[in-house]
Amino acid sequence: MTSRRLSFSMPHRGSRKSQAMDDAISELKQIYDSIRYDWPQILDHRANAIETAISLLDDSSVGLAHRLPEFENLKQQTEVGLRNVVNEHHEIFNNSIGSYHMLLSTLRESQEDSTEIKAYLESSNKEIHDRSDLLSELSQTSARYSELIDVLDAMAELTSIPDKIEQLVIDKKIHEVYDVISNGYKTAEKYNLWSLPAMAGIQSYLESQSNKLFDMIIDELQNEIYLKQTRITTDTTANISWQSIFNSSAPQLASLVSLINSKNLEQYVSNAANLDITEIVDFLTQPVQKFILHQLPELHTHSIMSDKGTEVKDDYQFLLDTKMNSNSSSFYYIYMLLRTASKLSRLHQVTEILIDSNQSELHGLINRTTEEIKSKNSTALSKLTNIKHHSEKSTLLEIMGNSNFNDSAVVVLEELFGSIFVKCLAVFHRHKVVNEIVRIIEEGQNLTSNTSMLSIWNVIKKELRTMMLNYIYDDSLVHANIINEPTTRAKDQSKIYKVITSRKNLFRFEDVTYDTSSRTATEILGIVTDVFPGFNMSGDNKELEKTKDELLGSSASPYIQTEQFNAMIDVLVPKNLFNMRVILEFFLIFIEGSQRVFANFEHSSDVTPHSKSSLQFFNDFMKISFMGYVKDGIEISFGEQVGGTFTREKPLHSTGLKLDLISLNQASDINVIANVKSDSTHNVIIYENAFNFKKLYLELCLMFNTSLTYRQDYSDVVLKVLDNFAREYHNLYHELLSAGDSTANNNRPVSQTSKWMNIPALREISMKILQAHVQNVPRSRMEELFHAESQVLLFEGNDDLNAVEKDDLLDPDSYSQVLYLLLTTSWVLSWLPLIKKETNTKNKDESDSDTDLHIAMIDKLRSNWSFLENGRMPINFTANSSDIIHHNVFLCLGPDKVSKFDQIVKTFETIRDGTLLALRYDLRCKAIYYTTNSYKHVDWTPTNEPGDADHYIGLFNQEVFAVDSKLSSMLSNVERETVFIGLTKFLNDLFIQGSINLKKVNNNGIKRILLNISTVQQMLRSVATNPEVIDFTKSSVYFEMFTLNEFTLINRFRSNEQRYTKSACNNLARLIYSEKLADGQGSSFNKGKYNDLLKKIDELVD
Repeated sequence: MTSRRLSFSMPHRGSRKSQAMDDAISELKQIYDSIRYDWPQILDHRANAIETAISLLDDSSVGLAHRLPEFENLKQQTEVGLRNVVNEHHEIFNNSIGSYHMLLSTLRESQEDSTEIKAYLESSNKEIHDRSDLLSELSQTSARYSELIDVLDAMAELTSIPDKIEQLVIDKKIHEVYDVISNGYKTAEKYNLWSLPAMAGIQSYLESQSNKLFDMIIDELQNEIYLKQTRITTDTTANISWQSIFNSSAPQLASLVSLINSKNLEQYVSNAANLDITEIVDFLTQPVQKFILHQLPELHTHSIMSDKGTEVKDDYQFLLDTKMNSNSSSFYYIYMLLRTASKLSRLHQVTEILIDSNQSELHGLINRTTEEIKSKNSTALSKLTNIKHHSEKSTLLEIMGNSNFNDSAVVVLEELFGSIFVKCLAVFHRHKVVNEIVRIIEEGQNLTSNTSMLSIWNVIKKELRTMMLNYIYDDSLVHANIINEPTTRAKDQSKIYKVITSRKNLFRFEDVTYDTSSRTATEILGIVTDVFPGFNMSGDNKELEKTKDELLGSSASPYIQTEQFNAMIDVLVPKNLFNMRVILEFFLIFIEGSQRVFANFEHSSDVTPHSKSSLQFFNDFMKISFMGYVKDGIEISFGEQVGGTFTREKPLHSTGLKLDLISLNQASDINVIANVKSDSTHNVIIYENAFNFKKLYLELCLMFNTSLTYRQDYSDVVLKVLDNFAREYHNLYHELLSAGDSTANNNRPVSQTSKWMNIPALREISMKILQAHVQNVPRSRMEELFHAESQVLLFEGNDDLNAVEKDDLLDPDSYSQVLYLLLTTSWVLSWLPLIKKETNTKNKDESDSDTDLHIAMIDKLRSNWSFLENGRMPINFTANSSDIIHHNVFLCLGPDKVSKFDQIVKTFETIRDGTLLALRYDLRCKAIYYTTNSYKHVDWTPTNEPGDADHYIGLFNQEVFAVDSKLSSMLSNVERETVFIGLTKFLNDLFIQGSINLKKVNNNGIKRILLNISTVQQMLRSVATNPEVIDFTKSSVYFEMFTLNEFTLINRFRSNEQRYTKSACNNLARLIYSEKLADGQGSSFNKGKYNDLLKKIDELVD
């Protein structure tokens, strides 16, 4: 082959083409410089094209997506620059091809040289084989050196383990410590390094770290679960701290942020109305829900494949999700810690420790939070400290609020309980994560699912309940009230009173008497020393003795007092029930969040025994604890302001009402209240307890907002208060009037008035008289009713006329009390019916209709249990009903409760009517008593003509004047007349029928009787509104017939214009002949005439 000579054509400097080539090179250099300064990571020898591509696609704050157009522009410039260089330097490339042909000739020369070298190597190889023994020895020596180097490298790796572990602990990568220790053991086993004395220190270090690893896992898990914030994180957007929520800009938390920014109760109530609990819980629950339902299965699969050595394709989105916020990072860290515990075969031990330490850790969480709030709200707390508490509490709001519920307490409470409930919800979420991780790690066994969660829940529930009780219930108030109550009241004998005053545990170790010299004490001390080797009760050294005294107290008893963590909590604000108003919204947030945990974050209608645990907790606390303390507060207020009792059992028909009196001016909206004596005659005098009850009752209605909707728990309590008030008045009514039924006090005799009141027919007739008087019924109808009443009161053969004694009459004090009872019940009935408001709306707890399905359960609970919804609404109590109308105070009741309310109103109406009848009957009892005594004890056969009525009639007139004076000053004219109306008819009949008690009478005696009748008539006309209706003609004509001759008398009997009864006519005949025949020594002539007269009467009178 002939050689080919090539010529090279080089461009000349200065030519146009040379200039273009230089420009192309310069352009490429500029592009290179741009890359070097703007994109240095591309030129790095460790650069990875995939990483660069991911960063250019990452549109987060740390990504390079915003520089993607710049990168694409740089790519185009590079392509153009390279293309220009190739185009302009094509001659150089051609010259390179020519150089290739020159290299071929050089290669042939090199092949010749290689042949010579091969020959040389063959000769050298022959010489080497001749020296094989020497080379074998050198090979063994080299192998030993190589093995020694590997051992030294392994030792160096082991010696570096302490530094690696220390750095991992600092970086809070505890889960990687296990891999380092495991690899160290594998390396040592591979090279048998533990046989080397120099490695004894490393071996002991690895053993100690293996033992400490379990403790570190426990500590880290507790740090993560109980939010101790010890792990370094740069993300604060989803940190579960109260301050982060307080400053959060998330729209889902806007209503919560507004709520916790409230500065007073009214603002808090207003913001609470706009609180969207469901939206807030959605935001708080979303991270744990996403992790459990989506990230955890993928994470577990990824970890299992990695442990098996299977090549796993990198899923960058998955890695980003696990690190996207502090919650996801925390859940990922918890998973890795539990995986490490599983590798140590101590997973169940970890879960048991977490369950056992839950209470103490929660206590620490609550204490840390309390200290944070205390340091943050020092100004508000100082204001609370300087509040002067009122020693006298006159209203229910002051008693239940302990007179110290103010805006500073609201600020502290909303931050304290908001933080505690949100943190406890986060703790419960993390326990749920632990539970799900354990379940998925031990797939198919499911050993701890329900049991562990219920154990955790019970402890959280207990701590939160105790925490809330510490802030809403002041037991010292109840104990002080019970101790200060008079022991004479019926309530002192109630079961609740006995339980509260003697409340103590049945058995407590700290109450056990410990005698160090006894044999039992020595045996116990020996057992304790065996179980706890460090326990020492001997006090051999001063330091130990000091510690013993601090722990055991002066009794030096080994018994430990019962631990009640939250009993030692520092309560920041004064205790009162109104604190629950601020606590309620945050309590509901926790309930809704925990409810979703029990439901496994599924919106399912299936109800399991555990799915209602949180709702049951809420209902139990509100219905048993909260409402129980509400009733205690009402009991205190009821006892102090009204008297009697609200909740405690008492003897039937025994009342403890306070019977102090006040005078009310009902003509004005502003009431004039003053303590008055029983003889006060101005304004309207009623029992003070009734006015106090009105204040108590309206406060209850305003506090529980019973005016708008019927809420069973609140409305029923308010209704029960009213029912107990009515029962107390019913008992007072029975005490005053000795109703005479089988349940009344048997030691007290039944009065004649009570006997009459227990006659249904008489009571019916009397009530018709009262109604007819008000309705202006015609006089003829009224006379019929008067006659019917008089017949029942004075029916013939009635021995009660002679049985009426002084004790049957109401004494002045009792009469006044009956009158005050009438006035009080009338006043109560003037405003009580106005409160009733019937609603057809079902109680929201019981509403299962389709129209209510869209209302969230948590919203129903909030609607059912919110109170003080108008804040601390002041009310100006008045003597009339203007305060009820002005403030629109109502008691909404369902259809089933309206009848109960009507029954209570009916009770007061019965008492009012009964007291009015009692006053009416008592006046007639007085008439019977004095008239009967007059007939029995006055001499009716005087020798001289009488000049005045007998003193019994005078006493009766005085009684009537006193009654009229009292009634006129305290009752309206209509009510007063209901007592007197029909009295004339009754007295006419009484004078006639009562004369049967006369044994003997003469003309002068008859004149005295007529004088008595005339005196009574004049007296009644002086007090009557219409004197013309006072007519005693019937009784006067009756006794005037005493002086008539027999013929005229018979004609009178024949006409009988006054309609005397046959027994009355017979009695008159007896009176006519009484002077002659009463001694039993009358002549037969007189006896015959008397018998003839009786026969005539029998023939003439029907």
